Amino acid sequence: MKKSAFFLMVIFLMTKSMVASPDFKILSGNLSKLSKEKNMNIEFRFDNMTIGKFNSEKEYIDYYVKDHNKKNPGSGEKWSQEWNTNTREKYPQVFIDQINTKTSKRGMNFSQKNSDATYTMIVKTVQVSQLMGARNSFAEKQEVKLVMEISIVETKNPNNEIAKISVTKISGTGYGLPMCMQDAFSSAGLETGAFITKQLNNKK
Repeated sequence: MKKSAFFLMVIFLMTKSMVASPDFKILSGNLSKLSKEKNMNIEFRFDNMTIGKFNSEKEYIDYYVKDHNKKNPGSGEKWSQEWNTNTREKYPQVFIDQINTKTSKRGMNFSQKNSDATYTMIVKTVQVSQLMGARNSFAEKQEVKLVMEISIVETKNPNNEIAKISVTKISGTGYGLPMCMQDAFSSAGLETGAFITKQLNNKK
């Protein structure tokens, strides 16, 4: 049994290593003003996010609340609450934990509601792809892809944007959408931290 678990873990890690890393593109500005920053504020936004065939998060939630309630009355509201908790709390915290593993090496740390920080990073999830894989979420591993847009703005003057970055090819795998989303946010946070560190190191 232990051997089986070990081999499954090895296969999982090999699969992750073969997945393409997120692709970063600076759309405007640059990160040079962050070179001496130690504390960064971070916000997460999901407005105007599309999910698979749904044009908005509200449309997605409304559909699945009704779908869950048809199968089990009252379960739709519970599902909606879990979705909101995961999306607004769990996934962002995973992103923060991972970005800090990279940026903390140069003394930069990200945290939410840090009004004293000179700059704020706004992480906006633009698109969540249709979940790919088996319909039965526990039958085989699935995959989801995200598109994000990252803006760096002055905390006290959000209209002053110093950089905008698009992030594509963000991939997350797991058994079911929650696990896939958590993995995708983990990957996005880790790679964003690596990207920022590389950009700032190149400015020296």
